[in-house]
Amino acid sequence: MLICAVASLTLIAAGALVMDWYVLTLDGLTEKVAIDLRSVHACVDHVCMTKPLALLSGMFPTLSAVTLWSSLGFAVLVAFQAGARILTGTAYDSFTKLGYMLSLMAISLAVATAYMFGPEPQSVTIAIASRIDLSLQRTWAPLTLIVGLIAGFAAIYLAVAADSSDLGATYKPVTVNPDAALHGRARPPTVPPAIARQQTGISRTAGAPRDQAGPGRAHPTTEPSRREQTGLRAAPSSSEPPREQTGLLRSRPATDPSLTHTQPGIGPAAGVRPRSGPLPPAPEHLRNRLQYVALTAELTGGGIDARREDGLSRLVLWRDVVGVVVRRMPPAYDGAAFVDIVSTAGSTLRIVPWTRLSGEPLDGDGDDRPRAVVEHVLARCPDIIDSGEPAQLPDLDTLRAHDDRLA
Repeated sequence: MLICAVASLTLIAAGALVMDWYVLTLDGLTEKVAIDLRSVHACVDHVCMTKPLALLSGMFPTLSAVTLWSSLGFAVLVAFQAGARILTGTAYDSFTKLGYMLSLMAISLAVATAYMFGPEPQSVTIAIASRIDLSLQRTWAPLTLIVGLIAGFAAIYLAVAADSSDLGATYKPVTVNPDAALHGRARPPTVPPAIARQQTGISRTAGAPRDQAGPGRAHPTTEPSRREQTGLRAAPSSSEPPREQTGLLRSRPATDPSLTHTQPGIGPAAGVRPRSGPLPPAPEHLRNRLQYVALTAELTGGGIDARREDGLSRLVLWRDVVGVVVRRMPPAYDGAAFVDIVSTAGSTLRIVPWTRLSGEPLDGDGDDRPRAVVEHVLARCPDIIDSGEPAQLPDLDTLRAHDDRLA
C-alpha cells in the first residue's frame, strides 16, 4: 500500500505539474514551443514568453484545467488514506468509494485531453504571435499521469483491504488439564448423571404397587422388572408380557377386568401402527448419492414432517402435494423401489427403503411399503390418482434427469 501511494503521488506530480504535454522544437533550444496543463511556453527569436491556455481555441484549455485539478484532488485523497492507514491502522470506506469515482473520472479526462482534444496549431500560432506550420509532438506526460492515477486507485483499495497479518492468525483452542486444575487436591468421585423418568403413557393395572423413584429408596430383595429406555428395546423376561414401544398404549385382553371402566384420556389404542421389523440400514455406496432422501418422515393429518439427508427439515402439507411417483433405482443402485412425493419447489420428499416412518399407520412393510405409502398419499390427495407398476430407470443419467424435473 505504501509503495503504491508513494509511486502514485510522484507520477501524478510529475505528469500534472512538471512535464510538458506537447513540445515542438524548431532550432535546437532557441526555437521551442511547449504546452502543459497550465500554460503555453514559447521561445521565438531568442525571446521566451509564457501565455495562458485561455488564448487557445477548442476543448483543450477547459479539459486541461479539469484534468489538472481532478488529478491533484485525487492525489490529496491518496495521501490522506495512506496516512490514515499508517497512523491509525485503518482507512475510511466512504473516502475510498469517493476515490474510486474521482480516479476513474481523472483517467477519462486525461485520455480525452491527450488523445482526443489536443491543441490546434492555428490557435498556438495566434497565442504566441508566431506562425507554426508543424504539428506538436505529444510527450510521455499523459501516460505518466494515467499510470499515477492507476497506482493511486490500487493504493486506496489496499488501504481498506484486510492485511495478510489480519488473516494469517490461526485459531488455537484453549485446553485445560483436569488433573492440573485440581492443584494437588484429590479428584472427586465421578457420579453418573441421573436419568430423567420417561412418561411412557402405558396404563398400569389398578392395585399394582407404585414404583417409588429416587436415590434414597431401598433396593428390593427380588429382581425388579426390566425397564426400557426411550428409543431402545429391552428383551422381555419370560414372566411378563412384551412391552410396546415408548409412547404407545398396549391393548389389553378382553378378559382384563380393568377394561370395564375407563379414565379420561386413557383407553385402548385403536388403529395404532403395528410394530414392524427393523428397517434395513442405508447402503454405504448410496449415502449422499441420492437427492431428496428423507431419513425420517412423520405422517400426520395435515401433511408430512420430514428430515432429509441433506440436513433440511421439510413440512409438506397435503394440500400442496401435486403428485406421487414410484420408480426403481437403476441396477447400479440395487434396483430399490422409492416413492417421490412432489409438492412445492425444493420440498420433494423421497421415501426409500431405509426411511423411518412414524405417525399414521401404513398397511405394508418391506416390498409392500412403497405401495402402502402411495395409497396413503392418494387417500389424502385423491385428485392426483394414477396407477401402474413402478418403472425401473435404466441408468444414472435417467435418474439425474428425473431429479432435475423434480427440482
